[in-house]
Amino acid sequence: MADTFSEGLNATIGSATGNAMAGGSFNLLAAGVSDSSSLVVGIDTSTAGAKSGTAQIELVSDGAGTSDLGQTSIGSQTVNVSGNVYRYASASDHTPEPVVLTNVHVGDTSEQTLIITNTAVADTFSEGLNASIGSATGNATASGSFNLLAAGASDSSSLVVGIDTSTAGAKSGTAQIDLVSDGIGTSELGQTAIGSQTVNVSGNVYRYASAGDHTPEPVVLTNVHVGDTSEQTLIITNTAVADTFSEGLNATIGSATGNTTAGGSFNLLAAGASDSSSLVVGIDTSTAGAKSGTAQIELVSDGAGTSDLGQTSIGSQTVNVSGNVYRLADVNTLNSVNFGSVHVGDSVGQALDITNTAVADGFSESLNAAFAGVSDARILTSGSITQLAAGASDYSSMLIGLDTSAVGTITGIATVDFQSDGTGTSELGITDLSSQDVGVSGSIIEATVYRLANPVINNAQPLAFGNFREGDSVNAQSLSITNDVPDDDYSEALNAAVNGTTGGVTVAGSFNLLGPTQTDNSSISVAIDTSSAGDKSGTATIDFESDGTGSSGLGITHLDSQDVAVTAAVYRLAQGLAAPDPIIINARVGDLGEQTVTITNTALADGYSESLNASTGVTTGDVTAIGSVNLLAAQNTDNSSLVFGINTSTAGVKNGTATVDFESDGTGTSGFAAIDVGSQVVGVSGNVYAPAQASASATNVDFSIVHVGDVLSDMAVTVTNTALVTALNDVLCGSISTSSSPFNASGDLGSGLTAGASADLFVGLDTATAGIYTGSATISTVSHNEDMADWRLADISVDLMAQINNYANPVFSLLSGYGSLSGSGFDYWLDLGTVLQGTGTLETNLALFNDVSGPADLLNGSFDLTGSDFLMTGFDLFSDMNAGEGLLDLLISLDTVTLGAYTGEITLNAIAHNASGFEQIFDPITVYISANVVDNTAAPIPEPATIILFAMGLMLMLKFNIHQGRKK
Repeated sequence: MADTFSEGLNATIGSATGNAMAGGSFNLLAAGVSDSSSLVVGIDTSTAGAKSGTAQIELVSDGAGTSDLGQTSIGSQTVNVSGNVYRYASASDHTPEPVVLTNVHVGDTSEQTLIITNTAVADTFSEGLNASIGSATGNATASGSFNLLAAGASDSSSLVVGIDTSTAGAKSGTAQIDLVSDGIGTSELGQTAIGSQTVNVSGNVYRYASAGDHTPEPVVLTNVHVGDTSEQTLIITNTAVADTFSEGLNATIGSATGNTTAGGSFNLLAAGASDSSSLVVGIDTSTAGAKSGTAQIELVSDGAGTSDLGQTSIGSQTVNVSGNVYRLADVNTLNSVNFGSVHVGDSVGQALDITNTAVADGFSESLNAAFAGVSDARILTSGSITQLAAGASDYSSMLIGLDTSAVGTITGIATVDFQSDGTGTSELGITDLSSQDVGVSGSIIEATVYRLANPVINNAQPLAFGNFREGDSVNAQSLSITNDVPDDDYSEALNAAVNGTTGGVTVAGSFNLLGPTQTDNSSISVAIDTSSAGDKSGTATIDFESDGTGSSGLGITHLDSQDVAVTAAVYRLAQGLAAPDPIIINARVGDLGEQTVTITNTALADGYSESLNASTGVTTGDVTAIGSVNLLAAQNTDNSSLVFGINTSTAGVKNGTATVDFESDGTGTSGFAAIDVGSQVVGVSGNVYAPAQASASATNVDFSIVHVGDVLSDMAVTVTNTALVTALNDVLCGSISTSSSPFNASGDLGSGLTAGASADLFVGLDTATAGIYTGSATISTVSHNEDMADWRLADISVDLMAQINNYANPVFSLLSGYGSLSGSGFDYWLDLGTVLQGTGTLETNLALFNDVSGPADLLNGSFDLTGSDFLMTGFDLFSDMNAGEGLLDLLISLDTVTLGAYTGEITLNAIAHNASGFEQIFDPITVYISANVVDNTAAPIPEPATIILFAMGLMLMLKFNIHQGRKK
């Protein structure tokens, strides 16, 4: 009990057991008092684990300062102490270190996970391990983290390092693993940084081989003959950078299509190197014709010797190959010539039938033929053939005859040499062909004579077919052919067959053994080709033979061919095009809102195209269309007859279509009636805008009365777009201007006022010079939208008015009389000087002027003459003193009867004003007057030069207008 009769308490702690620690003591702790700091217990934290023990507190009652009875042991207390000690997590060195990544390609992922172990003892008294990786340098990449890795455990997946593979090369860098010991779930002592580890990362990145485009492309081979070799080697470059980090290029060519051949390959073509010999393409020359096809080059990037990453397909290239293969001319086997029995002296000869039997497809060379020699001099030869086209025959150029000057039998041969000629086809020059020997025989005797057949074409020529349209069917016309020889048993029969045609003529048919005097009216017919337009006039060639079968027995004799003249024309239909399509028409409400449509007859202008008619058809939506075009010639354009429009009665977005109907009209060309050739639906759209309307808040601006030098705010004129809001509105744009000095104008309506919106334009005034000014400003506005040219609206004229006044300026002046006047502003001194007693009355005439040029403020005033020794008259109230006006009758007088010094004051209280309500109250303006009257016995006193003063007064009167009579 704390009542002064209780001893103090001493305590000492010690005798620790187990893992406990103890120390400290206190003395004379007063009754009722506590000690919370002297006695300390704890545990040994040198190792981790569960710690416990005891300590002993020895207690003593101490009478010092109280009973003075000394110290008395009063027992002890045992303190039980326990606690847990945790060790930090401990990180092993990460593995692997260094990290050397395997080779990769550009763009591949190149990464390695790291292994880290929490090497702390796994006894429940070790904290977990946290780790995060980052701070990558160089080409290294790093990511990942893990938390609360238990003691003794390892992580082999969370921390990842890699290299940047966006470019090729040797890559290296570092990353940092930051390590933390984490007490969550164990010590609950939070997180403690326990250092970091540096990871060294390296690896090589290789780029794929890159194949440049092969050359040449396309491959166009030179002309060759059937059976020749026609090939071209290709050039390919490995365009990858040659820096030891690019793979080699492999290429194989194959997959030939069409008539193409292909073969070859190469491997490990180094970066920057080219191959110009390994890959070969060609064409199949086993047959004639235009040969074409493709081959495929398969490309592979090969890492052998560089990245060692194996082979990677990098695509393919298609090679387009073409070339022409020409066959040699070929000749028929020539028949022997047997003249039979002829008379001595007869002129006998027979033409060889020679045909270039090569296919007439544009890929066969021409045939040349010439006689090389004979085995018997009595065999006569003449003539030759040059460039006989494929499929063509020559029945007349090369002749074999006999020398009939003597009787006898002739048996022998005539040799004919042949050449294939590439002129005009393959351009491959001349190629020798095999020669042929023609057997020749005959007996020279007396014999019977037969006449050859004589063909006559009976049809009137030309055969006029008239006009057709492309694709029309045509009724063929049969030829009437007569064998016009006597039927007397000594005339041969007639054979006829079609040969060829020119122009657009077609011909078909043949007949054999038409007897003498007989006519064939149906076997051979002529027509025209209407598949294309143009002048189809031309000829049909008919080949004739005189046939001795059944008469002379002398075989076939070729007769001259005959041409049948044909006239015809085929016309193509007109083709119509309307442009532009679609049409965009923008307009304002009430505008016409129209656009002409350009109509073109796109048919070929070669004289064989019909004219075009065009007219407007069905319209939809907001679209209108009127007009028509007639007989528009091929390739001609009409840009005015058809007009499309949109409904502009209301504002808004307009859409619809208009149809243009086309006809092909043969008037003036084929002569055929007009027929429908389709139509074109033209899309029409546009915007119709309601125009802006401008109004101004005022048509006059009056600055009223201001003063020179005033700084004035500009006066606003509000401009409003008074148009009603519609689906589409123009905005109102504009500005204000003036050329009237001293006014100025500024401001514009920016990007434009929408319907109902307003903005201010401004008029200013330069107050440098006084005057009364009028002028005008012009508000210029346009109705604006983004689709159309601006529409200028009527200008709005704003009348401008201003009066710039000078401030009033009250000034005193000495007109005449005694004395001198000095001073200005608010203080003047009138000194009448020293005068002699008895010299009479001194008089001085002052004037007060509004000393300023007009226009200026008016001046009002009154005078205060209180306390003056002088007699003053004329100093009355005045008002409305205008610029340049004055009071001239301000008189001051002094009687010199009495000696003394005289003083006085004239105080002017002035107010300036103008019609605007402006008022300016001046400070008092004072004229101080003095004079001294002295004894006339004194020395002479000079008087003011009165004549000079009078002259000055007259000058002032000429300068200023006199203000009189304005007295209140």
